[in-house]
Amino acid sequence: MTHITIGAEKVSLEKPVVMGILNVTPDSFYDGGKYTSELKIMERVDEIVEQGAGIIDVGAYSTRPGAAFVDTQEELSRLSFALELIRKYHPHLPVSIDTFRADVAKEISHCLGPGNDTPQDEVLRLYQNYFLKAKELMLAKNHDYDEAWREMRVSSYTDLILMKINRTKQIEDHQGTTIISEGIDANYFDMVNYAVFGLIRLVVEQE
Repeated sequence: MTHITIGAEKVSLEKPVVMGILNVTPDSFYDGGKYTSELKIMERVDEIVEQGAGIIDVGAYSTRPGAAFVDTQEELSRLSFALELIRKYHPHLPVSIDTFRADVAKEISHCLGPGNDTPQDEVLRLYQNYFLKAKELMLAKNHDYDEAWREMRVSSYTDLILMKINRTKQIEDHQGTTIISEGIDANYFDMVNYAVFGLIRLVVEQE
């Protein structure tokens, strides 16, 4: 074996690979819980990269004797926060997760890279599939609302997209559970269509 695959990245094993450790726990045995803010996390990640690490290992639940209990949602929240920062500033840095919970490992896998192990042709197929679904939804709503989008300004689409973002975050805070409102997927479809209508209005207003 000459390499291993971590998420979307291949790590060569032709020479030793150094792993850097990032603990995002307030009661870490290793570092005393220094890396819980955005600034401190990124300072540590930058330090790890500068020192030549080829992989970064992120842990969010201390296993030291007497450590405080951390429930699944709190562990996921800590990991997601750190992984989003790593992916933003070091998108090609391979990341591993230090957890003993299978459900946490499965849930957090979506943060480990674009598409994870999904082949590019499958990603493109899914992209086209969702684009067509968004188009079908647009045609259905235009039928019901008589193409009201034609009378709206570009700034109105911005407001609608922001509203949908806030609504989606609220649904996420409730772990996807809704009573009467549409689900997360419906809000994403609306954001896609509002963005396209906004682009159309930009072109029309420039003519």
